[in-house]
Amino acid sequence: MVAAKNIPQREQRIIEAQGALQGSLIGEPVRVEFNSEIYEPYFTYKGHGSYGTGTIVDLSGKISKTLKRHENSYKGPFSVDSNIEVKLPLEKFKHIKHAINCNGEIEEKKLQLNFEELLEWNDEPYKCLIEINSEAEKGSTKMILTLPNRKLETYTSNWYFNINDFKTKDLLKAGFSLAASSGSKLSVDVDGKKDLTDLNLHAALQTQHEKLKNVELSLKNKYVQAPKFEVDTDLLLIVDDKKTTVVSKLTPGIVPGLPNIDFTATYPQGKSRVFLFLQSKSKNDVSGKAELEWPTNGGGKLTASGKANYESAQNFRIEVDIDSAALKLNKWNILLANKPAKSAKTLQIVVKEDNAPIINGRLDYRVEDKENSYKAGVSGTVKVKETSQPLKAEVSFNKFTLPENGELGAEASLVFSLGQKSFIASSKYTNKESRAGVTYCYKTGTCSVAEAHSIFKSVDLTHLEHNFGAKIDLKASGIAEGFVLEGKTLRLPLSFDHEVELKLLNEKHTTYKLHSYLNEKSVGVVVTLPQRVIAAEGNLKYIKEEGERKLDLSIWLDKQKQPNNKASVHLLSAVNPTKDGTIIKGEVKISHPALQKDFAVTSKATLLNHDILLDATVDFDVFSKKNQKVILTAKLVRNQVSNGFNVTGFISTKGKIVDITLEGGAEVSTNGIGYNSVLTYKDVQQKIKEAQVLFQLTFTNPLVYVKSPTSDILKIEQQVASLPNGQKSIKEEVFVLGLQPLEIDGVINFPLSSKHTVFKKSTPDKKLEIDFLHDILTGFSVRVTSIAGGSKKDVIYIGLDLTDNNFLKTHFTWSTDELKRLVELAKDDTEAFLKKLKVVSHDLGEEVTRELQDVLESVKKIQPDWKAVISSYQNQLKTLREELENDEGFTGASENLSKFINAVTKAVVVVTKGIAEMVDRSFEDVNKLTILLQESFSKLLPKVKEFYIKVINLSSAVSSAVVETGSEVLLKLADFVKEHEDEIKKIVRVLQEFVEDTGKIVGKTVVQIRNEVLDFVRVLVDQVKALPVYGNIKEQYKHFVSQLSQHLLPEQAWAVIKDFVGGVKDSLPTEELRELIGAVEAYVSKHVNKETVNDVEELQLILNKALKALKSLLTIVYKQVPAPEAVEGSSFLGLRLPFALKAVFEFPKLVAFKFSPFLFVTSGGLSELPTLQEFIHTLRPTVNPLEWIPPYRAQGILIDLYHFITLDGRHFTFKGTCAYVLLQDIVDGNFSIAVDYASKSLVVSDQHESVEFFSDQTFKANGQPAEFPLISGNFKVWKDFGSVNLKHDAGLFISCKQDHNFCFFAVSGYYFGKTRGLLGTLDYEPWDDFKLPNGQVVSKVNDFGNSWKVNPSCGDVSGVTHHDHDMPEPPECTHVFGGSTPLRLGYFFVPSAPFREACSHIVADAATPEAKKAAACSTAAAYVTLVHSRLIFVSLPSDCVHCPVVSGPPVEVGDSVSVKVPQKAADIVIVVEQDIRNSEIFKELVTPLVTTLTNDLKAKGITDVHFTLIGFGDATLSHPAVYTAGGKINFEGKTKNIKFTEHADVFSLKLDNFENKVKYLKEFIVSELGLGAPSRAYQFASGYPFKIGTSKVLVGVVSSIKTSAFSVSIQQLSALYSTKVLRDRGVAFHVVLPVDDLQLTNKDAKTVKQIVGFDSHHVYLLSDAKKKVLEGSTELHNALTYHNNIWIPIALDSYGAAYVAQNFLDAKASARKQFLQVFSHRIAESLETELNEDCTCNLVSGLYPFSVCKVTNRKEREPLSQIRASKGGVKG
Repeated sequence: MVAAKNIPQREQRIIEAQGALQGSLIGEPVRVEFNSEIYEPYFTYKGHGSYGTGTIVDLSGKISKTLKRHENSYKGPFSVDSNIEVKLPLEKFKHIKHAINCNGEIEEKKLQLNFEELLEWNDEPYKCLIEINSEAEKGSTKMILTLPNRKLETYTSNWYFNINDFKTKDLLKAGFSLAASSGSKLSVDVDGKKDLTDLNLHAALQTQHEKLKNVELSLKNKYVQAPKFEVDTDLLLIVDDKKTTVVSKLTPGIVPGLPNIDFTATYPQGKSRVFLFLQSKSKNDVSGKAELEWPTNGGGKLTASGKANYESAQNFRIEVDIDSAALKLNKWNILLANKPAKSAKTLQIVVKEDNAPIINGRLDYRVEDKENSYKAGVSGTVKVKETSQPLKAEVSFNKFTLPENGELGAEASLVFSLGQKSFIASSKYTNKESRAGVTYCYKTGTCSVAEAHSIFKSVDLTHLEHNFGAKIDLKASGIAEGFVLEGKTLRLPLSFDHEVELKLLNEKHTTYKLHSYLNEKSVGVVVTLPQRVIAAEGNLKYIKEEGERKLDLSIWLDKQKQPNNKASVHLLSAVNPTKDGTIIKGEVKISHPALQKDFAVTSKATLLNHDILLDATVDFDVFSKKNQKVILTAKLVRNQVSNGFNVTGFISTKGKIVDITLEGGAEVSTNGIGYNSVLTYKDVQQKIKEAQVLFQLTFTNPLVYVKSPTSDILKIEQQVASLPNGQKSIKEEVFVLGLQPLEIDGVINFPLSSKHTVFKKSTPDKKLEIDFLHDILTGFSVRVTSIAGGSKKDVIYIGLDLTDNNFLKTHFTWSTDELKRLVELAKDDTEAFLKKLKVVSHDLGEEVTRELQDVLESVKKIQPDWKAVISSYQNQLKTLREELENDEGFTGASENLSKFINAVTKAVVVVTKGIAEMVDRSFEDVNKLTILLQESFSKLLPKVKEFYIKVINLSSAVSSAVVETGSEVLLKLADFVKEHEDEIKKIVRVLQEFVEDTGKIVGKTVVQIRNEVLDFVRVLVDQVKALPVYGNIKEQYKHFVSQLSQHLLPEQAWAVIKDFVGGVKDSLPTEELRELIGAVEAYVSKHVNKETVNDVEELQLILNKALKALKSLLTIVYKQVPAPEAVEGSSFLGLRLPFALKAVFEFPKLVAFKFSPFLFVTSGGLSELPTLQEFIHTLRPTVNPLEWIPPYRAQGILIDLYHFITLDGRHFTFKGTCAYVLLQDIVDGNFSIAVDYASKSLVVSDQHESVEFFSDQTFKANGQPAEFPLISGNFKVWKDFGSVNLKHDAGLFISCKQDHNFCFFAVSGYYFGKTRGLLGTLDYEPWDDFKLPNGQVVSKVNDFGNSWKVNPSCGDVSGVTHHDHDMPEPPECTHVFGGSTPLRLGYFFVPSAPFREACSHIVADAATPEAKKAAACSTAAAYVTLVHSRLIFVSLPSDCVHCPVVSGPPVEVGDSVSVKVPQKAADIVIVVEQDIRNSEIFKELVTPLVTTLTNDLKAKGITDVHFTLIGFGDATLSHPAVYTAGGKINFEGKTKNIKFTEHADVFSLKLDNFENKVKYLKEFIVSELGLGAPSRAYQFASGYPFKIGTSKVLVGVVSSIKTSAFSVSIQQLSALYSTKVLRDRGVAFHVVLPVDDLQLTNKDAKTVKQIVGFDSHHVYLLSDAKKKVLEGSTELHNALTYHNNIWIPIALDSYGAAYVAQNFLDAKASARKQFLQVFSHRIAESLETELNEDCTCNLVSGLYPFSVCKVTNRKEREPLSQIRASKGGVKG
């Protein structure tokens, strides 16, 4: 059973399919079901398959289609649900379930994603859940893992980075956190300044390791370079409740370069401190104190204080007290003083210990004092207790400046020696370097050293070069630990390099190094340990010319000792577009010494290399041995063939385990179509096998061939040949499954007859012959004949005569015996076919099964062995763990350092052990999965084979049963027919006689009709030949044909004719009529295309087809005539018609043509009939009723000021220099039009007034500046969104399209013969358009133009014009007027030749390609306007216009773009009803709104605000009008020409007379149908050309609030539609109007008077003006009641508001100001709503671009209540 459905249902489509198969031959039943429901936003699917109860497959899913592409990204919500569940009768694959649920939304700089994946394997779940929320400056991720036999693991992370503050305010604020459900957490937060001068860092770590459970780091550092150098640093480190703090502060000292230092470090073992403070009490007095404290080796402390008096280098005194029990310095007092001496400078030194002298003596003293340096020193011999020892001391200071030294700062040093003891201290602090050090020597060679340095060459976040180091060597002081640390960091925009070296000062000088780097060419991390080097390094390479990128990554666990023992990965990708195609390369290679070879996948492809569409090679070298590589090759070639297209290609896979090639090709040409595909492969025994599908369809040799690897399946071959008598012979051979081939010989005489002979090739003397006769004039018949041994026997014969004497006579005979014999033969052949099919299918199944098993066994043998790799890494990790546990580098370390090293070692051991276990487990799982898959596939394959065999057996059995049953039924039927043959023949004979009698009756009528038609045509032909005009017509026909061959029929016109004829032909009622039209079309086409034509044969063919068409038409008419009743009507060709023939000629005339009597007379009348070209351009059908009755209205056009299309359609170019008469009424003087080239203006005047238009869109009325609209005298002047328009009561209309640079002039037919000027004489005679004022007709353009100068003193225009030489048509003009242009429909109504000539002239004058295209488009626009005047719609080519975008390139017609608003632009369209009741509202509310709303929007970042004012209801204007400022559509708050008039309320009239009743009825109908002035005004406003990306608001001020009298009316439906349009387009509608019956439940009237307006949720009061955030009241809204009208629901449902007009009018000045503020705030708020819009650029009226935007997402402003709840209230 098989069933399928495909059902469209409104907004959805349902697809269902199901199948079932069951029976004893296949054992278990098989069922397959699938259904899908497709909706606009999403589609679902569900499928089920089963084989019995043991094998079941279920799948389902739902996928959304809401994710849309916007420019270069995707936006919108999305979701994907997919579920697959499989149940198998296999122990290890009993139940498998896989489910994916993914949903989220993408917005601009925002991503929200939920992803859940579930895999169940035999009820063991593997589940992963991921949640991602990412915005521009923050994000979060959550992952939940569920694994079998393990606890649920959850990982969450959050990050933030204030990128905007970082870029604009140079502030740094960022953070990251990571947490696991196991309790491990990591968080890092940093904030400060971009240049790192102010930095706060906090990091926290929680782990499950016993030795490292909680770690917290806090760092605060503030660095001030100027005006005073200061550094404050606070560091806090807590490790498992053990706290370490570092507090450091550097402040300016009295000596530049030597700051005051306060450094304190506190940790569990004690405290360290370095303190230095110097101060100056006066100019010459300095005092200070210092402190040094340390915790190691029992701890200790040194304190020092001192004072100095410095008068000069020859007179100073310094005294210092030092005390340190740990250093055995017991209250030391040091005195340094000098006394002036005649011979030399001397220095006295006294050192006491606990007031007992230690050192005493006098030393020589020297000083060098320069501008930026100072040096002082002493030397000599002193007495130390009882021993004399040499003493030497030196102090130096250097100051650095930027001009001299390139750095800013200072350095100082102190050198002191006494006997063998010495002390050296130095420091340097500049903007580039910080250095400090102390060396103390007990004797020569035995010293303690402590020093550190930090050198910055540049510091910012993109460029950093930092050298740092430290050395601690305190062995001479009894402290064993010591080390040397050196480091360097270099960070550039595209590179990073960091090196750190730690050398322990032990016996072996144990060294540790860390080197990490990243640049454009390499990346790596190298760790150097005492006994090995661990490294992960890669090389990056980019070859731009070849588009090639390479990465070579290697990992060593012991690079130094075993450089070749590494794991390497090589990656390569390349995309290189060249002139010879695009080259794509890729490579992945994995290598390791434990593997026997490298594993690699290498690919290379070339795309679109001329005729080579694809040439690709992929090498799979991923097997255990080198010679087992598999190469996949693919090639697709386009071959050049005449009159067609041919593609060939192949896909080849070759290797030791597989050798498969698929070759094929396809061709489509005028000779036919073909397809060939050959699959070749080698089996395990390397035997070549082949399968093929060949299809070829040609006119002479069709062929179908199908071959399997085991046998030929099907072969059908035909040979078609043409016989001399126009017949076709067909020889066909059919070969199926190796059975005896079947041959078919046939002869076809189309369309009359055909004959086919069928026989087996092995028995050619036994045939079956089938004859078909199908002649519409003689009859139809089918004869089947059996031929055996030369004798013929009829099997069956059926015939129907259509001749005159035997019309509808039937023939029907048969032979029962022959029918039985044929049935038995067919049964035998079918049974043989089914048996053979079963054998072939079984062999094919065996072949496929065998090949799959062979491939599986081969894959097992060659899969790689990863055990050696695993073993290698296990051994190396074990050795590494032992080395770390027994590292001798830490021998002799102190207890504290040993604890730290042991903790680190244990952590490394745990990590390495975990890695090893993870690798082991991973490889174990992979191997387990591989074995399971192999075992399952091995078990599944036999079951599939068994099922396949059962299906074959079932199909064979079912087919055999059907054949057996069918043949038995047919044979029994034949026996029944033979048994009752006489009776059946009698019944058939009766039916034949009945049909024959009917045929005799009908035949007489048909013969009569045919004879009368022939007689009528014969008489008609004789009469036509007898006419004198026959000869002229014959000659004109010859001339017509010659014109066709000379291509006088315009190409575009013929294209339109063909389109029209094609449509007519398809709609004709009979095939004969369609053939007649086709023959005429083919005949004309041959002449148009200048092909050789045999006119006699072609016309004979057309005549024959015309007779057949007439016969078919009469047959239809005859069938429609009711007989035998008499019908009143006419007789046509002897046939009674149900209507009078004259009625046919009384139908309304739907075509009109203009006839030129002058041309007809001068051409000689009938002796010179119009040419084909003249006929086509003269006979112009029109659907404009104004053109049906003469005199016809005329139109002229002025393009680009210098190019004229006259009222009679003639074009010329005249480049005037002053003012010229364009058109004037020379009889009555009703109007005059002049063009002034000096001022680039157009002047229209009558006997009383004048209007002058200028090119800058301004105009004057009676010489004074004026604004649109204007009504004065007989003039009406107005402006809309695309043109400036003028109408004069005397029958003149002018429209100038500013965007297309042309003006359109229309004059009433009343002025036939009354006009003169550059636009010509309206008389339908183009030849006399160049008529001078004196009536003389000239041929020269300049003579004609100069004659119409307004001022005779103006100079004449002379020189060569475009008309003086031939001009080829530019391609720009061909593009808009030629080919398949959308203008071509107009060519039947308005000649295009004048416009094409004008286009050529204008384009020739243009200088740039852009100007040429614009010129061609302007000409096309002028043509479109003229065609539109005939009420025929054509449109500009789409590339002539585009829609502007607020921020971005314009959008072409037909294209779409997605935008987000608000941006920086807003358009406010104000529509005001010009009722006297709105006068005060306009003056006091609308006018100041412009300034107030502009300021409100600027505060919200919307700075480009444009206002437009539209008025309606003026008694003098019947249509809405745009009010301008300076001629431009821009309302600046004031307008002088708007008028407010008193409107009579028709609905309040008393219906006591007929006039009032008519007025009431008219207004009622107009109102109910939505046709009144308000509806027209808002419909006009909806056509405002909003830019794409602008925020849109429509503000209405109305006084007409008539509500429909019906519960459901057109007025209400129109309102609903308007609301939907406003919402979809994102236009907020605000309306000011009288609100009747306005009440607040349980509120007094005073509160009601305070209401400014209300929307769908809030009521706004005057008091809301004082609030910074417009709030409104929901409570009052719930109490609000009012009488509804047509306007309020539109405003409220389009996110706008309604404002109470009477409250404003009743308010005082201060209250009106508050009303204005609330009004403005609410409008600004509606423009603040965030919208996502999809906008499409359309072409309206065939001329103007118009963007249609639809809101796809709306994000409303957060309600104030929520703002208060989140922020604790709003101030103000």
